[in-house]
Amino acid sequence: MDNQVINIVFYLPFEKENLNDEDRLWLLNFQTVLNASLEQLVPNKIKFHNPYTDQQELDFNEIKSSVHTIILEAILNPNFTREKLIQNQYSNIETKTIQLICSPLSTKIEEFDKIIAFNLFDENKAEKINLSVGLDSIKDEIWLKVIDISYEIKKHFASSVQTKSKGTIFLAQTSADQKSERETIKREFKHLGYKILPEKPFPVNLSDFERFVKEHIEKSTLSVHLIGNTYEPVLKGSEKSNIEIQNNIFSEIINNSKDSDLLRLVWIPQNFKPKSEQQRLYVESFKHNIELLKNTEIIQTPVEIFKSIIRKKAEEVFRVKQPEPVKSETINGSKKVYFIHSDFKGSEYSEIVDFFNQQNIEVFEMRWEKNKIDMIKEHQKNLVNSDAVLIYYASENPHWLNSKLSDIKKSPGFGKKNDFLVKAILYKQEIQSDIKLDGNDILMISRDKKDISSCLKPVTEKLK
Repeated sequence: MDNQVINIVFYLPFEKENLNDEDRLWLLNFQTVLNASLEQLVPNKIKFHNPYTDQQELDFNEIKSSVHTIILEAILNPNFTREKLIQNQYSNIETKTIQLICSPLSTKIEEFDKIIAFNLFDENKAEKINLSVGLDSIKDEIWLKVIDISYEIKKHFASSVQTKSKGTIFLAQTSADQKSERETIKREFKHLGYKILPEKPFPVNLSDFERFVKEHIEKSTLSVHLIGNTYEPVLKGSEKSNIEIQNNIFSEIINNSKDSDLLRLVWIPQNFKPKSEQQRLYVESFKHNIELLKNTEIIQTPVEIFKSIIRKKAEEVFRVKQPEPVKSETINGSKKVYFIHSDFKGSEYSEIVDFFNQQNIEVFEMRWEKNKIDMIKEHQKNLVNSDAVLIYYASENPHWLNSKLSDIKKSPGFGKKNDFLVKAILYKQEIQSDIKLDGNDILMISRDKKDISSCLKPVTEKLK
């Protein structure tokens, strides 16, 4: 990447009266957060063009073909003007555009190859993601979305030739209870070098939705479908859920093709608990008719195992030669354990660190004096480079624990190539009931009266 200035241009398809002070403040906050993220990733000077900080209005002719400009089209509320969308200006624009979808869309926004959309709308709270708190208080999942946008910008401005995609995967829309799993799969496989379709939001009109899904499945070689516990979403005018519609479209494509390499992987949660009789009957029927479902595999496992299956299948169908796993040993032959804790110090802390050092095991930790973005980056780096993870859970804080377990699941998306040799939670006996695990690959160690060497022996044995 050269040293030219990167221009980030905000474009708002609104009449001025359709934007309130809340929208304007959100835009300024987003600029601050994005700038903080980009400063960690690109060496270039970054210049923002924001209609609420600049006096001059945007002149498209000035940025017509600049390779060092990217447009952020912000859909801040439902009152945007369709005629003003960047899609209608694209005869004059050759620049990459990122859409920030901060509002629910009643109708589809047209697609173009140089436009990629990011959903910044919190559907649970029915509002834009919260950026009104300080940088250090923004939730990790929001930072991850901003970091995804930053990586997209970095990739666009890289001066070196971009590597070719390993292959194209269709990732079907799923129900609300599995959206976080879908986002994790999407992020991880994009970072692994695969093109994930669709890159735009799914349409909310039934006929558009069916056409959209068919077009994107036909462009793919691998089709991944997640079935959740609820029979939804269901579009207006339809009696079938979108999950069922997508599976039916895949079957129609396969049945109408004499020779297709298209493969479908369908995931059902290991602890499947249907919320309605309709969903129970659909899943039972789908599973029992597997012999009629061509080019299809149904997997009912923990999601981490499912992701491993996707990866293996992708390597097969795209014939991807994977690099050799990164060797985990340092020059002196030591293994590395990432010690995650709530910034506690004292005799017990020293015992744990000293024990690992005595076993010739290098200890990674978080440096708490860093700012939020630096901490997230260091946390991800430690996950990628460690052979084992030990979480010390000494006080009741389920949200903190669940966020760390979630990050461990996401580590392949951060760039981790090799599996952890061991993942363990060292917990105080009185808060054991507070720990709820999804999956059985976490080693649970009670911090009772035993000495620390006895407690951590199961960890060191797996690292030998």
